[in-house]
Amino acid sequence: MYLLLQALNNLSTGMKILGFPFLARPPEQHEYSGISSHPGFHTTKDMDMAAAYALGKVYEFNTVELDDEVHAVTDYPVVVGLNMEGYNKEVDYDAEKVVKESLTIFLDEVITHLENAYEEYTDDDIYYAIQYIAEQSDMSGEPVFGKSPVDLLGEERFSHFTDPGGAVLDLEDPVQLVKQYMQTKEIPKDFLMDVTNQYRYLDDVPHSKVVAVWYATPVAVDMTDVVNGEDEFAAEISKKWPGFIVLDYDDVYSGMMQTDFTKVWEREDVEESLMEYHGTTYLRLLQAVPEFTSQLPPPPSPPYTT
Repeated sequence: MYLLLQALNNLSTGMKILGFPFLARPPEQHEYSGISSHPGFHTTKDMDMAAAYALGKVYEFNTVELDDEVHAVTDYPVVVGLNMEGYNKEVDYDAEKVVKESLTIFLDEVITHLENAYEEYTDDDIYYAIQYIAEQSDMSGEPVFGKSPVDLLGEERFSHFTDPGGAVLDLEDPVQLVKQYMQTKEIPKDFLMDVTNQYRYLDDVPHSKVVAVWYATPVAVDMTDVVNGEDEFAAEISKKWPGFIVLDYDDVYSGMMQTDFTKVWEREDVEESLMEYHGTTYLRLLQAVPEFTSQLPPPPSPPYTT
């Protein structure tokens, strides 16, 4: 999903969108090796990750400038919640080509620490070693100036791809991952998928699996800078981006970038623990599930325009 988002951002804005979000092999063709080598319908258990994908698509392909530098969107970011129980998960391109390498480095560092610190060690020692190596990671990041807020939001949401320590600690049994890796020098598929927090399905997913729909408020390209005393431009920026989230540089520096969600549809008796998320757009969702045309409210206007 992460590399797919980057690839989509590099495509021409004049591209005709033909695919549907619930097809494992949509008819649209991209110049992106991950789609051809790892086709499938993609989900995540992290709603913010799914939203980053949806926000990126609308930012790149559907953000327009109207009169007087006022901006709008011609499609709207959407996050779909699905119950994928009974479907077989597969490792996706990002896991194979990005996360696997960084996770291997991380696990090797954990093992080296254990071997240097203990002659014999317990499961608790392994867990503390995971914590220690995770805390040693350089979290300083790159400067935010000169980057779009949507790009920065994506970098934050996918930071575990290259710095997987926190994601390893979030696993149900991180110690077991280390022990299995020590024995085989291979990363089990289920662990790799869970650290990446992206899942690929080779079967088409019927719309009956949809259990909830959220709109995610688009993010303005411009940012305010209140901390440095440039708040006089804040009102002007807000006028240029009506209906958008306008972030401040301080929000970005402090890691306080939050996605704004509005739930617009939900089935009864939703089992939250089974839910996975897929980022798409309003118009693509209507293509996949035409009955939503009468069931979903139109996206907020502004910023949505037809």
